Amino acid sequence: MEIIRAGAEWKERIIAFADRVFGEDVAPEGFAGLIPDLYGPRASCDGNHLLVLEEGEIQALLLAEPTTFVCGGRMLKGLGVGTVSVSEQARGKGYMQKLLSCVREGMERDGYAFAVLSGQRQRYSYWGYEPTGTALVFELTGSNVKHALCGPEISELAGEISLVPLEEGSEWAQAARKLYESQCLYTVRKEETFVLHLCSGHSRPMAVLHKGRFAGYLTASFRRGQVCLTELLTDENTAVPDQERFMKALLLCFFRQQAPRGFSIRLALWQKEQAARLEKICESCSIQTDHQYYIADMEKMLDFSLFAAHKLGRLPDGDWQFATEKGIYCCHAADGKTAAVLKKHSQVSVFSGKEENGKIFTASEAEMTRILFSPLSGLHSLEGVPAGWLPLPLCLAPVDAV
Repeated sequence: MEIIRAGAEWKERIIAFADRVFGEDVAPEGFAGLIPDLYGPRASCDGNHLLVLEEGEIQALLLAEPTTFVCGGRMLKGLGVGTVSVSEQARGKGYMQKLLSCVREGMERDGYAFAVLSGQRQRYSYWGYEPTGTALVFELTGSNVKHALCGPEISELAGEISLVPLEEGSEWAQAARKLYESQCLYTVRKEETFVLHLCSGHSRPMAVLHKGRFAGYLTASFRRGQVCLTELLTDENTAVPDQERFMKALLLCFFRQQAPRGFSIRLALWQKEQAARLEKICESCSIQTDHQYYIADMEKMLDFSLFAAHKLGRLPDGDWQFATEKGIYCCHAADGKTAAVLKKHSQVSVFSGKEENGKIFTASEAEMTRILFSPLSGLHSLEGVPAGWLPLPLCLAPVDAV
């Protein structure tokens, strides 16, 4: 048995192996259709796969694809872990544990702060992956359309909106990418494969045109009879000045053309203006955990997240300290500046959950991952945390989760 980092020459064998393991879950197009920018004809599939080989044959593999959050000129490096596959005859040999261990070792070596994946919780909790992050999901029904998206003004405006497939290299693709990167917080996407990336998970990206002019874009997931808008961005500089009315007309247009039985809309918690508009229209809203995250460098994660929360406009001034097995984290926000510093236990005279300032909330690193970033942070009695700090911003778009 050997573990290798695969080069481009392994592409066809990697795809064939993963398609065989996942079977009907990725049929009929397989991984080439499921994640086209990583496995499609133009993808090199080079360098980010770890393979377990027996006598030269793949027995297990995973993908560790870099993913980076950007906010106000700062970056937070992470890894998206996916295509987690083990052959039937190799199960029980611990090969996936070895590969996940390699991922953790590489994160420490290369400075990645977090890793994110999707899958059954207990299968990955042993390696520190915890369900966290916060997403809002709104449900829009036919009744909502009938009563909340009614009236001649909304119907007339909806008739002026057209949804056209977003195509690579088009002027709309360039405008969509520019709009995406105008957000305060987003993840890095390659310019040359921006539209292809939006097709991940069999999603359909569409340009939103108002009277033929670019007014935004959306990405819709059509899966197992369910329709979900996983991205919905409008350009406030070119769309109708009344953004609330324009949002209603856009929802009505999408309902008429793409999802006449209703659909859902997924937002990050920090998309407050869109959430406020949808809350007035939709049947219901649920607050959900995002994906499963392993945080390798909590200090980096906190420092970036506090900065992002400030930039997003929802971080009151304050100080907070909490302790884990790695030490005491000191978090600060004041006068537009934020910081997070880890003090090792060796830097503290006696660690007993107390310091000069009094009690310090104490939990494991895994528990703090959930407490800091999940919608359930309010369930915990947190000593000293400033009101309005939690949950800290963390949400990855479905097309960014490999």
